[in-house]
Parts: sequence; C-alpha cells; structure tokens
Amino acid sequence: MELGDLYALIKRLREPDGCPWDREQTLESLRTALVAEAYEVLEAIESGKGLSEELGDAIIVILMLVAIAEERGIFKLEEVLEGAYEKLKGRHPHVFGGESPDMGKVLERWEKSKSEEFPEGINTRQPALMLADEIGRKAARLGFDWESAQGVLGKLDEEIRELREAIAADADVAHEIGDILFAGAMLARKLGYSAEECLRDANARFLARFRKMRELAAAKGFALEEMSLEEMEELWQKAKML
Repeated sequence: MELGDLYALIKRLREPDGCPWDREQTLESLRTALVAEAYEVLEAIESGKGLSEELGDAIIVILMLVAIAEERGIFKLEEVLEGAYEKLKGRHPHVFGGESPDMGKVLERWEKSKSEEFPEGINTRQPALMLADEIGRKAARLGFDWESAQGVLGKLDEEIRELREAIAADADVAHEIGDILFAGAMLARKLGYSAEECLRDANARFLARFRKMRELAAAKGFALEEMSLEEMEELWQKAKML
C-alpha cells in the first residue's frame, strides 16, 4: 500500500457519486477532527495501544484536507510533500550540507532559525500551556528571560498577591488568573519541565485518586454523593497514600 493509493481512495469518496459525508467536508469542518485525531494519537502513545490505527486516522484527515485544497486550486499533494521534504532537508545541514554534526551546534542553529520567526511564527491555536511554553522559550532565546527559577518564583508570588487584591476588589480576576498560569508555565520551563505535561500528570493523579475515593466509599457502603465534604476529604487523604 502506497500513500498515493490512500489519497486516490479519499479523492474517490469526494466525487459526486461518492460518500455524502466525505463530500460535505470542508477545510473548516475538519478542524475539530484534526485536533481530535492528534489527541487520540497522544493517548495511544501514552497507553501503548492502538498507535498504528490512530496514526492512520490522522493521516486520513490530513489527506482529506489536502484533497479539498487541491479541489479549490490551492495546492496539490506533490507540493505538500515537496515542501516538507525541502524543509526537513534544509533543517539538517549537518547531514546534507557538510556542516558540523556536533549536537550543541545543531541545536544552536535550530534555535536561531526559530527565534527569527518570533513572535510572528507562533501558532496561537495550540493548547494554552503549550503556547505559553513556546512563547517563553522563544523569548528566552532572544535574551528576554529571568536569570533563574527563583526570579520566576518571585514573579509567581507577585501575581498571586495581585490576584488576592483583584478578588478583594472584584476586578480583573480572570486577568490575574491568566498571569498566574503564565508564570507557572514559565517556572516549569525554567526548571526543565513541560507545563502541559505537568498538568496532564496532575489531572491523571486527581482522576486516579478520585476513582480510589469512590472505591473506598463503596467499601463502606456509601456513595460519594451522600457524603459530606469533610468525609470526602478524609477519603481523599487515604487515597493519596494508596
């Protein structure tokens, strides 16, 4: 099976006597599907199950987008592949251009090429924490950054204080919460972590502990909905230790 065979099948489904659903799709209607498939690929990677299938689903959506663009006369599949080929090759002069293969210099060249695109080259449609991390990294390449994680902690303390003041004054609360989240993302980056992954892990821990809370409550013959906040907090603390 070649990529062209799958692409031909997708184009066939878009023909007048093809599939009504496929024919109705547009670049705009497939935006949600593309994001959903990307997250399903992520879930497959993390679970270790179904990655091949999920990658196939993502490729189908991508090729559908290409087919629609070709119908509109925007570009063809060959142009997409050629562009990707040239970009990938151009980003590896240490492999194809005779430049130094030293990893430090490779990363330096890569970072320099990406920093020159900032801020215009930022993809603002990505998840907010990922976007904050990218903004922080690219600003740091230009020298606009805190000297240490302690500096970011000081900024985080400042933002928390401003949130307290905003809550007391009933003003700009959402603004201050946003500043705290951004500062938290900067702190994670400065310490060498991904804010997105940190929050994903925290979400997973919360869900796992909550499931354990339900199990503990059921073992006592209760449902969480029937328990007081104090009783649930007691179960939460037990779940944390398990």
